[in-house]
Amino acid sequence: MFRPGTLTRLAPLLLEHGMLSFSSPDVLKFLGHRINVSGQIPGNYEGELTTDFKSRASGDRVKYRIDGNSLKGYGKGSTPVGDLFRVETLTQNVEVFKTYRPNEGGRRTT
Repeated sequence: MFRPGTLTRLAPLLLEHGMLSFSSPDVLKFLGHRINVSGQIPGNYEGELTTDFKSRASGDRVKYRIDGNSLKGYGKGSTPVGDLFRVETLTQNVEVFKTYRPNEGGRRTT
């Protein structure tokens, strides 16, 4: 949340940052995919990552999609308290996300 009127100035900068600063390995890692120790995408990876920017009457947004999951950021609008910038994650393919927890016997597994 930002002070009223601040998002008008900051939203283009935030969206530009989202388009230019996050590499494909960054987005893949955030959306649950394994990245090599060197920070690169594994050579046998066959999925498709898309990044797009759209301008609409309601405002601009940046969106990343992969394997049915997506991440997007956009200016939500003004409230009496302040301006809202919203980041949403949609997970339709949860199998890519690993959960690490101990077995009842105490050993860690995936």
